[in-house]
Amino acid sequence: MAPRRSKRVKTSEPVAADSEPEIAKPVKTKQQLRTGLVCGSLGDLPKMPPSVIFEVLAYLNPRDLLSLARTTKPLRGLLLDRSSLKFWKAARRNVDGLPDCPPVLPEPEYACYAFETCCIGCRKHIVSPTDRRSLSRICTNCYDKVTVSHAKVKEMLPDLRTYPGEIFREVKQRGSGWRYGFLATDVTSFSALWKKANEGDRSALIKERKAFINTLSSFSEEIEDWLKTKRANRSNELAGLKRSREDAISAKLDECGWGDELKRVAQDKEAFKRFRAFSGVKDSKELTERVWNRLGPLLIDFLSEYKRTRLFGEYQKRLTPRLQAFSSIRNTSWCPQYSGYLPLSRHFALLPAIREILDDDRTTEITLASFKSLNIPEVIAGWKKGSTENIVSEINRSLNIELPLDTALDNLALGTFFSCSQKHCKAGLKIYPNVLSGSCRSIGYHTNTDVTIAKGDDYARIAVFRLDPGHTYAAWVFQVMRYIIEICGCDPLSASVTDMDALRTRLAFYTWRSALNHAYHNGRTSATFKTADGVLSTAAFKKLCALEQANANITQLAVDAAFSWRCKRCTDLRIYETHKANVISHVNKMHKVKSPWPKDVYLDPGCPTLNCAMTPVLLLSREFKPKDILNLPRPIQAAIEAGRGDARPREGN
Repeated sequence: MAPRRSKRVKTSEPVAADSEPEIAKPVKTKQQLRTGLVCGSLGDLPKMPPSVIFEVLAYLNPRDLLSLARTTKPLRGLLLDRSSLKFWKAARRNVDGLPDCPPVLPEPEYACYAFETCCIGCRKHIVSPTDRRSLSRICTNCYDKVTVSHAKVKEMLPDLRTYPGEIFREVKQRGSGWRYGFLATDVTSFSALWKKANEGDRSALIKERKAFINTLSSFSEEIEDWLKTKRANRSNELAGLKRSREDAISAKLDECGWGDELKRVAQDKEAFKRFRAFSGVKDSKELTERVWNRLGPLLIDFLSEYKRTRLFGEYQKRLTPRLQAFSSIRNTSWCPQYSGYLPLSRHFALLPAIREILDDDRTTEITLASFKSLNIPEVIAGWKKGSTENIVSEINRSLNIELPLDTALDNLALGTFFSCSQKHCKAGLKIYPNVLSGSCRSIGYHTNTDVTIAKGDDYARIAVFRLDPGHTYAAWVFQVMRYIIEICGCDPLSASVTDMDALRTRLAFYTWRSALNHAYHNGRTSATFKTADGVLSTAAFKKLCALEQANANITQLAVDAAFSWRCKRCTDLRIYETHKANVISHVNKMHKVKSPWPKDVYLDPGCPTLNCAMTPVLLLSREFKPKDILNLPRPIQAAIEAGRGDARPREGN
């Protein structure tokens, strides 16, 4: 690429091939800067004949003359000359209803006040009239520059005995407090005349200034009324343009098939406000195809989302009472019949057979008769099978093993105990199959994820939101259980609950059940255990078994006293729930059943007291003396008091 002309250097002698070429430095040429405004075609306007100029200017309004006066110096000199007064008067006549200019005010200054909204000092900020009587607009930044304070007036005119507000245009402005001042142009011009005048001339000067202020004050109301009318007309004009644009948008949306939805949006105050907030909807301009190509997709997306939300709300309003009625039927009619071993209302409602009935628009309400066509035991069996397969899948995933999905967990030691993975669930350890019917107790702390909702499945979304959640299973329980079963010398994949209970092996005096409970409260997967077979003698083992049986008896008493016993005969929206003795008495008296146990009484599967037996049995050394036992930790003393510890010292000690 050839260098620029300014960088080319002429050479008179050829350059030798073996010599190094000299790099020519570019020659900088001084460029002449353009200053001032470019006159353009308007620069020749003052040179035209006056008749032509008058003919051109006769069709303009005062605002146009102000704009012309700011374009070039010749035009400024022409329009601000006293001989151009006829142009300004003709321009005023082109504006309907505009009051005549006060005789005490120059035409250009009057035009500035009537047709412009900028500050008279900086001409940048748009402000409302500072004071109607002064016919001026002054921004906060320019206030101190274009006004003179009362004290400054006293300093400039010490001989003045008249209140300055009577002879100068007073300007007040509200900031942190009210500020009062007088226009500097009035004070400066008056001060120059005042100092030159004698006593008689000063009186005439004051009288003239008072007449000037009175004239402006009387005229201010008339011009203010005109400005209000002008603003109202402009506001109505803009409103009409906006309505025309909105009508054009409505017509476009109607052509696209969204007219009905737009009418619904217009009736929704909040939604219509968001609709009109889109850039370009409220513009006071004609709608063009270019603007519509940009704006249309945004509005259609908004209407589409609004429609989806509206339909979901209507669907939720219809489905929620049906879900509540179904939950009541489940609790009062089916729970007593199946001793509480039922899916939670949330899981029940998501079963295909139940969902088909609840989501049927042909029925107006949900009653027990709505489910007559279903074989409820078969539905429950299918639910239990599917839930068990999910648990087996969770065990396989947690332990990286491959149990068959149809594995029965009723007697498998590895699948006996469970814990909810939700942080705020206080249900503790749960057992199978009770865990299937238990609800998570962390409602209000998190969004439970025991159910996976497909995208767009509004039914599942409403059912999950309205009904209590179930448990999600913690992986650490399965990991600790495998560790415990392996320490006891059994195969985790095949060891049954019966096999584990029949073992003589103890883990440092923990049963396999109490060992898991210990891990639950102490480190979980980091808990370690040692077998105690080499420590226990036959006599000690017998004593241990006796204490474990005593522990089981204490647990049974706690379960009987739990407020989770229910009456099977109480239905029809009534649930009688208290401890076992009260429920038996209730069935005997209210339902006239002489021997209600166990046929007419059942324990809620979600009872938290079911797992309180999983505590260790303590065997203390015979070397302990009574005073040593009194110094033992409080949990050990409590175990002795409860009959879960052997504390008899050797004779003679």
